[in-house]
Amino acid sequence: MFTSRTSVIIALLFFPYLAHAVAAAGAVHSQGGKPLSTAIRAIRKQEDAVRNISYTSAYCAYGTYSGKTGLVLSEKLNADSTYDGLPRGRYRIEVLRDLARWTDGPAPFSVNIYASAYNGRVSTFLKTGSGTAKALASVAVGAVGGRIPRTTTLGLYRQTGWNASIFGFTSNIPGNGHPRFSTYISPTQKSVRVKYPVEGEGTVLRVPTVRASWKLWHRKRYLRVVRIGYYRTEVFLLDPRKGFSISGYRSIGWTGKKTAQGIVVTPQTFVGAKFSVDGFYQPVPGVFFPHAVNFAAFARQGGKVTEVAKWSVAFSHVQVNGPAVTGDTYVIAFPRGAVVHDMDTGQSLQIGGTTQQQLREIERAVRAAR
Repeated sequence: MFTSRTSVIIALLFFPYLAHAVAAAGAVHSQGGKPLSTAIRAIRKQEDAVRNISYTSAYCAYGTYSGKTGLVLSEKLNADSTYDGLPRGRYRIEVLRDLARWTDGPAPFSVNIYASAYNGRVSTFLKTGSGTAKALASVAVGAVGGRIPRTTTLGLYRQTGWNASIFGFTSNIPGNGHPRFSTYISPTQKSVRVKYPVEGEGTVLRVPTVRASWKLWHRKRYLRVVRIGYYRTEVFLLDPRKGFSISGYRSIGWTGKKTAQGIVVTPQTFVGAKFSVDGFYQPVPGVFFPHAVNFAAFARQGGKVTEVAKWSVAFSHVQVNGPAVTGDTYVIAFPRGAVVHDMDTGQSLQIGGTTQQQLREIERAVRAAR
């Protein structure tokens, strides 16, 4: 546990960084204030209007430099997704084709077809195809867990673009708290105890700082929201013409090192990640969803800041509050007689019957295993 003296050292060392990060983002004229309150109300109105969202997405990722060619295409993925509009809520993602490539040549090294779902109680996963572009074999490998499979889910959130929208942006926030975006940028958040990323152990109580100001960009006015949080400073550009949906984003990270004098906080002097939204759909009045989103990640390499990865997601067939979305949507139906693995316990079970019979059997098996 940190002493009160150490906490003071953290505050003193961190203060210049706050000033630097805010200055880098531009002059901030209010600490929340009326513009931010107006934005939060508009965002919350969108969030409350959504019971489910369905869409098709096309994802392309680039990374790992190859000679003089720069970043090389590393993955292409096409998927159909349905969410209930809540961070860490119910979802179903059907990946129609996930193709990964070698970074030093054009030939793909794997192709997979799979689906993942979570109904609020149990997560289910089924792979139905695996191999290469020339030899794709049919498979039926299932998995089940008693909670959201974190690694799989976060990867799919990114690949299908769910965190590009205000409805699920905070689904990739570390920790147990996954608030709505309207709560994430609220200037009156409660204190939470978090661990700083430093050598050694300890916790310190901290409340995120949120400030907002208007900014002209391409002759249009946006609300710029600066959130100074636990591990990074985030800058959001919100479009008042689109219900204050996110149009742009930048993240500036910082690192901490434990010394004899306390924790020394060192801010990065460059943007670590950013994304921009390319237009919006309005599937129902007052609810906005991106046409496409372009992402980029940066790191310091060899004394200079380098783009180390980029990816994009394009969306189509966007539907909000579809009438055909039921509880069964959020459960993967396994083929009769398939062997399904419990990812939490390591046990296996053989199931069959209807979707609801399968789900009851899965839940009984998970409870028994625990």
